[in-house]
Amino acid sequence: MVPTTSSQKDQGNLLDAAVQRMLSNQPGRQVPGYNNHEREIQDSSRLENLSLTSYTGDTRIIIRFPEAFRSVGCNGKVWRSKEFYMNSKDLLVTGSSVFAELLSPERQARTKRRLRIPSDSTVLVLDLTPPLEGDELASQLVELSLPAGVKQWWTAEERLGISRYLVSGHDDSCPQHQLVDVKCQVVPGFVPIPYQEGETNGVLDLADIAPSASRDIAEYCPIRHRANIIRLLLAIQGEDLVLNSAPRVYTLVGIAKVLDCVDVLRDSVFTWLMAQPNTEFMDINPETALHMAWTLRIIDVTRATFRVLVAECAIEALSPQFDAHTKRLTLFGRPRQELSDEMKNIVEHATQSFVDRIKETYTVLRSERIFDWLDIPEWYKLSQIDDLSHGGKELQQQRTVVVLKLLGHMKEALDSTFYTKSYIQRFESYDRDRRCYVPRTNFVPTLTIYERLSLVQGLLTPVYWQDLINRVNNWVNFRDFQITALGPTTLGQDVITLNTSYALYASQNAGIGAPASSDTEVDQECPPQLFNFRDFHTQLCGAIRNLAEQWTAPEPEVPLVRTRHINLCLSQNEFKYLPLWAGGDDDGSGGVFQELPVPDCEAGSAPVGPGPVYHTGGTVASDVSSIAQSAQTLSTRDNGTNTETETVTAGRSVAAVLSASAGASTMYGDKDGASSVWSPAFTPSEGTLDEDRDEEAWSDADDEDVV
Repeated sequence: MVPTTSSQKDQGNLLDAAVQRMLSNQPGRQVPGYNNHEREIQDSSRLENLSLTSYTGDTRIIIRFPEAFRSVGCNGKVWRSKEFYMNSKDLLVTGSSVFAELLSPERQARTKRRLRIPSDSTVLVLDLTPPLEGDELASQLVELSLPAGVKQWWTAEERLGISRYLVSGHDDSCPQHQLVDVKCQVVPGFVPIPYQEGETNGVLDLADIAPSASRDIAEYCPIRHRANIIRLLLAIQGEDLVLNSAPRVYTLVGIAKVLDCVDVLRDSVFTWLMAQPNTEFMDINPETALHMAWTLRIIDVTRATFRVLVAECAIEALSPQFDAHTKRLTLFGRPRQELSDEMKNIVEHATQSFVDRIKETYTVLRSERIFDWLDIPEWYKLSQIDDLSHGGKELQQQRTVVVLKLLGHMKEALDSTFYTKSYIQRFESYDRDRRCYVPRTNFVPTLTIYERLSLVQGLLTPVYWQDLINRVNNWVNFRDFQITALGPTTLGQDVITLNTSYALYASQNAGIGAPASSDTEVDQECPPQLFNFRDFHTQLCGAIRNLAEQWTAPEPEVPLVRTRHINLCLSQNEFKYLPLWAGGDDDGSGGVFQELPVPDCEAGSAPVGPGPVYHTGGTVASDVSSIAQSAQTLSTRDNGTNTETETVTAGRSVAAVLSASAGASTMYGDKDGASSVWSPAFTPSEGTLDEDRDEEAWSDADDEDVV
């Protein structure tokens, strides 16, 4: 039998301690009838009676309370310095580098010499009293100073219905325990206003709450600091950790960071955040929730709150007149809180990436590539009705009319006002969500805010996408299957004319196809190779619904119920700035922040395949201006004979290309049958057809470079 070494014994002891601590923290250890009130009483009693006889162990813990700052706790007792024993293996099993350094022989010798303890004493000593001055204290003040949202979260019991045992706990410095407010004090003349007609319970608005002196606790309190060091150490020992207020949770997170033992708190804080309806803390205070989750490495909360902050910043960045850096409130009125420089940098980079993706999506939606990008199968049939150079100019012009009307009607749907009052119930729901952090005196209705948004900002609102779905669905009057006239004739009549001409032309030249029915309904008995408008509309509606779902129905990692008025559809393109442990790509080298240039939609590399995730297609990019003074001609040869040529339209409108001479054509397949998607170029600026300019611009097309 191989003898066990001392190092193996130590590792075994640490492992046993870790398992024991994990088991002791399971909910099942609580006896029946052990309620939250009893937990609070026991927590207070445990700290009050803590002494050298409370626990056994090989390590003496010393935490001195300031003599000049005598404070009374909830039990009426004055806080005094505490000394008690712990097991060093319980401290080391946390993986804390701080505890490992403090328990090292060199550091122990210095500590015992400072405390005048005999050097030959076998008892280890840890003096965890916070410093009273210096840089170390300053850095701890930064970690432990309470944000305003944390200090005021005690009101969530009455305003949001959260259990008092999660949010209403008293501060550790509580000299007037009996006078601490349990319910919010209201301003004189307060009259409850029901959410909806017929409700009897009124809404307690932020503007109705009077300041509470008993709840106005200090941002930093040395008593709170020391008391929660003790709670953290006892939690390491396996004692029950009572999290009954946001200030206590926030302080414990800061202390765990300072002592490098965040693993001890991760599960307890995650449970506190996820206790319904306390999840609303993440919607209303996303900066604070992100800070705590980042410190404890709680992946789901980190990603969910990151969504909220990036989406809020993105919709503001798309508004030139809104300067988020100087605004204390977000665009929707939520009070901002401070982020650390590290997190602020990550949010800003992700915001810029998100803004770029939104702009690219908006550009392609309004471009002539939209039906290609949405991958509409029926749209590709128009590629069969190509200019066949041998007498097909009239057919090409008929196709141009259909294409332009389809694009024009789509653009009309995209440009229509999306904040219609038909969604009044949805706006009322959004208003109720926002009233949780916007007082009545400063409240601006969500509908009013939506009315001020630009169309590109609309992509970040769920109402825009629902309205777009409705408008596309209502394109067609199914009684006669004709679209609203956009010119001298309806689109339905133009489709009939096009199909009839193409079927006749194809039959005469290739022996395929058959004349279309002369029936007034567009698609009745339409041959399969001809353009079927009914199928086109069905496919378009489905594609728009799928695209809208990707923008409006993300799957946040945790419930977010107060942020429904804005789309949180971040992709890995934004999440990549998070560290590896949170599912990002930041490995600490800084490479993830070295941005690569985003391909320009107007240069021919548009987002392809519906969905908010940006990726580029394989089109040929042109470096000419948007008014395109030249064209690039792709020419192929077969046995020395020129075949049909494909012209890449460098920034020209599809109307100009399709109305040009027969020599400027667009092919949709090669000789071997390999098909390619017809992709009309982007039109950066709106305009009308200019036949003279187009003919002149294309007159020298044969002189251009051949790719």
